[in-house]
Amino acid sequence: MRILQLCPDYDPHIVGLYQKTAHALQVAGHCVTTAFLKCSFEPVLANEFGSPAHFFDLASSRFDNVPRSWVRRLAEYCQAQEIEVLIAQRHRACAVAARIGRRHGPRRRVVVYHGLGQFRRWRRRLFARAYLRRWILVGVSEALRHDLLASRCGFRTEQVVAIPNAIDVTRAQAEQLDRAAARQALGIAPQAFVFGTVGRLSPNKGQRFLVQAFAAIAATLADSQLAIFGSGSTAEELAQLVRRQGLGGRIHLLGHVPQAHRYLPALDAFVLPSLEESFGVALLEAMAARLPVIATTAGGIPEVVGDTGELVPPGDEAALADAMVRTYRMTYEARHSAGERACRRVRAHFDLPRYYTAYQDLVRGIPE
Repeated sequence: MRILQLCPDYDPHIVGLYQKTAHALQVAGHCVTTAFLKCSFEPVLANEFGSPAHFFDLASSRFDNVPRSWVRRLAEYCQAQEIEVLIAQRHRACAVAARIGRRHGPRRRVVVYHGLGQFRRWRRRLFARAYLRRWILVGVSEALRHDLLASRCGFRTEQVVAIPNAIDVTRAQAEQLDRAAARQALGIAPQAFVFGTVGRLSPNKGQRFLVQAFAAIAATLADSQLAIFGSGSTAEELAQLVRRQGLGGRIHLLGHVPQAHRYLPALDAFVLPSLEESFGVALLEAMAARLPVIATTAGGIPEVVGDTGELVPPGDEAALADAMVRTYRMTYEARHSAGERACRRVRAHFDLPRYYTAYQDLVRGIPE
């Protein structure tokens, strides 16, 4: 089949998932093009993506406004390329594609949602009832699937499916630096016990609670340090919090680190303090690196961690601090065993072959 994967823009934080989806369908023999609405053609981006890509280079607009010109351009492209299946990544792409009449666009349509609470706003719920009755909705976790079904949009049970995110475990492990090299590259002392987290710096990711939890145990765990990978809207707030706590020498705000998974062996334990999380790809990478995991019970996180890590309530600094102390006091053998269990779980449930099969089955089963 001729398939178009439609994406809002070239977001470096998530473009790897777009690549995996395209490849999953290409290896099954489908002709797949990935299009970006608000991104102009750049040879570097096109080459990095690794499969056919199209750049619409559409002008920016208000989030809730979908210009008719966008819809017309997309409809003309779908007709010219004889697109049979359209897969919209995120709601913005869906909002454009859904406005193409069935006579002028693909009859088989899918939208993939990556975040919880997509239909909290009443305008979104009206949109869903008007345009999405014949669409298949994919949530990247069972938690997100349940969230969509509970959104009061009238979605049918058979209309909403869960396809968990995945990583190439073998490749991720092959790309990891060894512990000494990773620590040297990050400027972390060789003998320190290092907690770490990876993710966009934003309120819902909960890094503020992690900093405060670490501050509560820093005096007790004198050789411990904290490494935070990521950039985002709360970067300055976190930097100020670290300064107020007087922990500038022990908390490393590393900013955006390309291919952060390569440096995970520098850590002794991985902590994900999210207040809201539909899935948590960073967890998969940490588990593939055989790290013991501490995370919250937010959203889809328990589905990822299973019984291989320690889970605490979101926003509970005391519980998070206690879990960090327990992990610190584990023997090396116990931490190693926990990391091995985590790695086995990723291979069993979140490796690429399962992801590929799920999308291939999805495309085959989409009704016209």
